[in-house]
Amino acid sequence: MEPETITIEQALLRINDHLGEKVHLELYIEAHPMPHSVLELDGELSRIHTIEGAGSGDEEERDFLAAAYMIGTHAIHVGNVTGPIACAPHGIAFRLSGDVYMALTWARDSV
Repeated sequence: MEPETITIEQALLRINDHLGEKVHLELYIEAHPMPHSVLELDGELSRIHTIEGAGSGDEEERDFLAAAYMIGTHAIHVGNVTGPIACAPHGIAFRLSGDVYMALTWARDSV
C-alpha cells in the first residue's frame, strides 16, 4: 500500500489512536544509496501533561499542547512541521526539511 499525504490535523488524530502503545521514533536523513539514522527512540506513547491540564491555558497554548507527546521519557512536538506528512498503515513520516525525516511507527498488529 502506497503512503498517502495527510494534513497535520489528520496526523494528530492518527497519533492519538495509538496513545498507550509502544512506538518507535526515528530521525533520519534520506541519503542515497542508503538512509542514515540520526536518532532512535522506543517507548510508550503518551500525552504531555501540565499541572493545570491542557484545557486551562489560552488557545495558543492548547494548540501547542495538542501536538506535544512523550515517547517513554522523551518529549516530541510535531505541530510546527511544514513539509509533507506521509501516512502508511503502521506509521507516519514527517518531512522536516530537505532530506531530513522523522518517522513514528507502531506495532503492525495494533492497527
